[in-house]
Amino acid sequence: MIEWFKSTQQPAIAQFIFAHGAGAGSDHEFMQNMAQLISEQGIDVGLFDFEYMQIAKQTNKRRPPDRAPKLLSYYEQILSHAQPGLPLFIGGKSMGGRMASM
Repeated sequence: MIEWFKSTQQPAIAQFIFAHGAGAGSDHEFMQNMAQLISEQGIDVGLFDFEYMQIAKQTNKRRPPDRAPKLLSYYEQILSHAQPGLPLFIGGKSMGGRMASM
């Protein structure tokens, strides 16, 4: 569900749940590089794929994003897996950032 990039400092000072954009998932080079760079600053970074992207990867067929209510519902599920005891920040790339701000 969530792929964690753990802080290179121990212990982490915060956590960041990072949502992908509409056309590329959490395994995209940009997402992976940013997660690595942020984790080097003492922040655990959690990456995930929205459900439509999981299906696209399973079927190897591009899909349009789900509508916002479904994306937001899934984001809430992901946030329930945040690490207790660490400050939580959320954000994303493009569409993922819009969902985080909503």
